[in-house]
Amino acid sequence: MTIEEQTIRRELEASEAAKTAADKARGPRSVVLRRRKSDWSDEPRDPAEDAVWEAQREVIKAASETVALHQQDHDVVALCDGIGERLELGERERACLLAAARVHDIGRVTMPTEVLEKTGPLSSADWSLMCQHTVIGERILRSVPEMIGVARIVRSSHERFDGRGYPDGLRGMQVPLCSRILLCAEAYCAMQGERPWRPARSAEEALEEISAHAGSQFDPSVVAALQIVVAEHRGPLRRRFSRR
Repeated sequence: MTIEEQTIRRELEASEAAKTAADKARGPRSVVLRRRKSDWSDEPRDPAEDAVWEAQREVIKAASETVALHQQDHDVVALCDGIGERLELGERERACLLAAARVHDIGRVTMPTEVLEKTGPLSSADWSLMCQHTVIGERILRSVPEMIGVARIVRSSHERFDGRGYPDGLRGMQVPLCSRILLCAEAYCAMQGERPWRPARSAEEALEEISAHAGSQFDPSVVAALQIVVAEHRGPLRRRFSRR
């Protein structure tokens, strides 16, 4: 089986897992999907609309927990929660952000092990393949209608503020705010983990590195929020935000 065939098979398996979890969460009565312009704002909404969103949120939670089996990165979720609170995200946008934080790297499960675990520099072919993981992740998540908003965040989670990211080369405010938050939180946590090509960095060193790239790789407003959250909660972030 070729690398391409393996990737396609793993993508299909992840999509089926997400759909199965969503079907189970919906129960015998399907969730009624409808357009709501208040999904990404704080505009007034009626109780019936809230009931629909509450049901959808359960589907999102079930599906995201299923596809997150390969990436239990609780600190990224907690940090996104703290930054989202600091930037005063609306309830719905924040819920989608936290779901995206749980599954942001789901596309990586389709990548060949020899590429993921490579200790040396990636070849141009390897890098080209890896840059597809956010697009693959988006496709997996879009297999569940309730996760389309989450899928959008995941697709853009490696876009840089200066436009030099991937897959679409978006710049500045073109990048969804939740994607900008996720990129910053994930990078901060990743720097504190050991990698084959570099040692782990301390929390202080990671924060300095993130701050040095504000305005280029990261949104300055998100970096400022990160600095405040880290300063306020020096202990494990998951304890501070796990109850939400």
